[in-house]
Amino acid sequence: MATLEELSGERWPEPESDATPLVRKCAKYVKTDLSMLSNEGVRMLVGQRIYLKHLLPVALDRLASDPWLEGDLYPGDLLKNVVACANEADALNYRSQIEDIAIAALDANIPEFTPDAVMSGLLKILKREN
Repeated sequence: MATLEELSGERWPEPESDATPLVRKCAKYVKTDLSMLSNEGVRMLVGQRIYLKHLLPVALDRLASDPWLEGDLYPGDLLKNVVACANEADALNYRSQIEDIAIAALDANIPEFTPDAVMSGLLKILKREN
């Protein structure tokens, strides 16, 4: 595979010495081969809306086998970020796949301590909210 930096054709500068941990991690992740990127790295980059057109296929592929896959936070944290970006311009081509994953997540065994934000995001994308 390739890195997001290579796929985008944009070189990311090294973070400044006073950069936040989030900036440092994102800069590291865009330089990591996609096949080696952790679930947490995918979750974080999707949450920051970084290179969605390259990253969403990776996220959706991982979620297809387990919609409740987790990064470092809680079961469904990757799903929450993917669903939250569904209306972004770079995500529109993946909207149907995102909805399919949301349906699969609701049909699967929902983890006991699923944050309300995850469930409300799933219901919203599927327009099942009150």
